[in-house]
Amino acid sequence: MVAVELTQTLTDAQKTLLLRYLGEAERFSLTEWVTLLEAFTMLAEATVQLNQQRLTFQAFYDRFIDDVKSDAFIAELYAETDVPARAPAIQAGYAREIFAQLCCEPFTLGKTPETECLLAYCLYWWASFARGSIFELTIFRDMTETGIQFTPHDLRVRAERFSPCDLTLLNMTGDIKNTTYFLYVARSFPLTCDFYITRLYDVQNRCYVRIVVLTEPAWHRINGETVSSDLMQAASKLPQVVSTTFLEYRFVIVEYNLWKQKVLQRQQLGESVHEP
Repeated sequence: MVAVELTQTLTDAQKTLLLRYLGEAERFSLTEWVTLLEAFTMLAEATVQLNQQRLTFQAFYDRFIDDVKSDAFIAELYAETDVPARAPAIQAGYAREIFAQLCCEPFTLGKTPETECLLAYCLYWWASFARGSIFELTIFRDMTETGIQFTPHDLRVRAERFSPCDLTLLNMTGDIKNTTYFLYVARSFPLTCDFYITRLYDVQNRCYVRIVVLTEPAWHRINGETVSSDLMQAASKLPQVVSTTFLEYRFVIVEYNLWKQKVLQRQQLGESVHEP
């Protein structure tokens, strides 16, 4: 069994959520999720002793999960003609394999609170990687079917998965994020792209809606009027275009399909895709 040393700065509340993650994550509130994700970020520097070698949690995940599973997972996604329909089953199959692998020798994770935290860390970051890849490929294919000209990075090329942006169009850089959590960590991880294609939870209708979060200069490239709102209420304002301030950033939030229409209009007027 491995020996784990957790990050000293973890709070008791964070440890409690980490130990609840495997069985109760679907019942977490937004506040609990923010606390939990802060904990998962902090755990990257926690350590695990394995066969006379000490690894950080991040290095452990990279070596035994990402390096082993990610290329095959991405290849299966690209082979599917209907990614939204088939991807959840593919993701679940890999998650079961990873769970079984980590609970067996030589790791036997989950038998102590500390090793359960490492197990939760690995399963969370795998789920995050899988959901993000599924959403990204879904968006790429949807934009292609719409007729939008853009240059995507290639998820099948490992080095390109870590590129500064996921796509370029109209001489602007864009990223694709499965949720708006990236905005909550913007103080630690500054936002550098012109726009972000993501999903926002609509509390009133209890569903996610696709949106695009743009800098004000990026929105001005495709034009339009805005209404003011905070981030939490933005979904209720759609399909109006929303202007908001979050942390120190000024953003414009646009419903995804409206954004596509605006981009197509600009491209039909003669603005071409950016070539790196």
